[in-house]
Amino acid sequence: MRIILFLVFIVVPGQLLAGDYFHACASPGGEFQFDHDSQILTRVGDPKNRTINYSVVRKIIIEKRTGYCQSQKCNARFNFEGQEYFLNLSVKEPDLDITINFLCEVAASGLPAACECDREVVTQHQKLKPQYSNLRGNTDILPDREQINKDITSIGSPSSVWNHNGSTMNLFADGANRTLRYRSPRPELRSACAQSGDIVFDGEKQGSKFIGEAALFSCTCGRVTFPVSGRTTRNGSRIIVRGKAPNRDASCNVVGQQTSTLVFDYLRKP
Repeated sequence: MRIILFLVFIVVPGQLLAGDYFHACASPGGEFQFDHDSQILTRVGDPKNRTINYSVVRKIIIEKRTGYCQSQKCNARFNFEGQEYFLNLSVKEPDLDITINFLCEVAASGLPAACECDREVVTQHQKLKPQYSNLRGNTDILPDREQINKDITSIGSPSSVWNHNGSTMNLFADGANRTLRYRSPRPELRSACAQSGDIVFDGEKQGSKFIGEAALFSCTCGRVTFPVSGRTTRNGSRIIVRGKAPNRDASCNVVGQQTSTLVFDYLRKP
């Protein structure tokens, strides 16, 4: 039994050509190629281009990004979406018994060629396993099947539950990395299009210091992030971070900044 892992590349949604679509699971000079649209697996360089029978073992979504582009020229919004995921295929043929772990990516933009994206608004950005986003271009450090299986079980497991202005939060800890996601946003935030699972803080814990990015939510203007820093107090039971949050007008243009303070208080274990 052999295990083969491949890496593919993508242009992020903000860099897509107008009205473009990209979905690929291919190796940069490797042995196999998988066409997602036709669902065909082939061996690169096979003169007969024979299809290989396979079964899908699992699909692991690593990162997902959705939002829209505002076009002044066309006076309209056009959605975009990007996703990165692992795709594990099992091949069992008389002369071939392997498991292939592809790292695949997809991006789609509804922006017509005649329009221009004047402002990109990200409405949702989920990093289910952020460390895998750093693997582009380095196939030597891709995790093996055992590590992938281990990581599957750890996705979505918060270490503690916190309160943030009446909303409950899940705190995810991975080494020095710290991510605070909405567990249950308070009603006012739901009306601002904040949803369970949305990231409010993403960064690192360095001793008692917290450094990273915080997020604001708006149904009209989408999600916007800004740098923050702070520290823990009350023996680690409170996190306070501050930063300069952008002020946006009715057209979502940034017209200034204001100091924003985010306070998180420990509630319990999950």
